[in-house]
Amino acid sequence: LVKSDPSLNQGLFLNKAAEYLNAAITALEIHKNEWEEIGNRGYYRFTRDSPFWADGIVVPNNQYLSAGLAYLNLFLATGNAPYRDKVIQMANNFKYCSSDPAYDKQACLRTIDNGSYIWPYWWAEGALGWKAESGLSINTKEATMSPTVEDTGHAAIDLAFANEAFANDMGITAEDIGRFNLTVKNNILSKLPNFPDKVDGTGSFQASLSDLNGLALA
Repeated sequence: LVKSDPSLNQGLFLNKAAEYLNAAITALEIHKNEWEEIGNRGYYRFTRDSPFWADGIVVPNNQYLSAGLAYLNLFLATGNAPYRDKVIQMANNFKYCSSDPAYDKQACLRTIDNGSYIWPYWWAEGALGWKAESGLSINTKEATMSPTVEDTGHAAIDLAFANEAFANDMGITAEDIGRFNLTVKNNILSKLPNFPDKVDGTGSFQASLSDLNGLALA
C-alpha cells in the first residue's frame, strides 16, 4: 500500500512500513528451524522437546497456512522469490494425500459427493497418531489419534490462504477454488440459520455475522 501510493511512499509512512516489514520477517525467521520440506511440499513441525504435549509433530493445517499468508504478503511487498516458493510449497502440502491405498484419506483434503472439498483439522501423524518407535515426540511418546473434520472457525484461516494463493497464482487452482466455494455454499451457507461447526456441514450453532467472516470466497 505504501509503496504503491506516492503520497505515502516517503518520510514517516515509509519508515513505518519498513519497520513493520522487518518485524514480519523477523517473526517468521524465529520459526525457520521448524520448517520442513518433502519434494514440492513444505510445512512446519513443532520443535521436539518444546513445552507442548505434541512436540515433534506436524502443526495443524491452519497454523502453517497462517504462516503461508504471511509469506504471501511478504512476497507481494518485496518480490522476494523464496517467499513465493514457500507459499506454493504450503499450498501443495495442503492438497497432498498419500497414494498408499492403506492410508486413511480422512487425514487429507478430499472431494465429497456434492463436489466440495472437506479436510481435517490436523494431518499426517497429527490426524492418525504415532508410535513410540518413531521417536517423533518426547513429551508424548505414543498417541492414538483419529482424523477430525476441520471446524469452521479454523477453516476461515485455511480459506483465506486458499483465496489469496489463488488470486496470486501460488499453488491453488481455479478447480480448487471452485471446490472450496462449494464447501462454503453447499456445506455451510445452505444450513443457515443453523451454522455448521464443521466444513462437511455437520454440527451446528446459531450464527452471527461475525461467524461468516473469512468464509466468503471470490
